Amino acid sequence: MPRIFVNAVNDFIIQGGMVSFALADQAMKIDGGKIAAVPPEDVARVTMREQDFAALVDYLNARVADFEREAGRKLGGDAR
Repeated sequence: MPRIFVNAVNDFIIQGGMVSFALADQAMKIDGGKIAAVPPEDVARVTMREQDFAALVDYLNARVADFEREAGRKLGGDAR
């Protein structure tokens, strides 16, 4: 089964009414006893119209607001 994990965004561009970006997986490795990031691997490249991207951002912002209201904390904050 392929490993699909998205934790980075690469090559974000808004131009000519189009939005394009790559969802990527930035893995880590041990190099000389220290943790180091390896170059991100693209998982998916997304291209959409600017108005569709705006609708997606609005949708995500609403879900974030719902989460923060219900959880009583900021998204990405301490889950404890």
